[in-house]
Amino acid sequence: MDLTRSELIKALHRMEKQGGSFASKLASAWFHADSSNSQKLMSSFYDLIYRYHLENQKDERKQILKHTNDFNLKKNVAQNEKEVIILNYS
Repeated sequence: MDLTRSELIKALHRMEKQGGSFASKLASAWFHADSSNSQKLMSSFYDLIYRYHLENQKDERKQILKHTNDFNLKKNVAQNEKEVIILNYS
């Protein structure tokens, strides 16, 4: 699967910050490379870069799940409060 430019940049930032010394320096090299050399790095190390992209996707799914759970919890609390108010009013 090809990465969009945005996905690529996010993966490379993650590599730079969280990768080991090789991955971190590779990402840094990509940011400093000209167009020709950045393409060479992409074709040579696509699997490594893609791994960091998958980690980003995993984090994004966790965030969505967390927000969904938070929303559902708030919704349930609101429904329970509404039920309590109705019962108290009766």
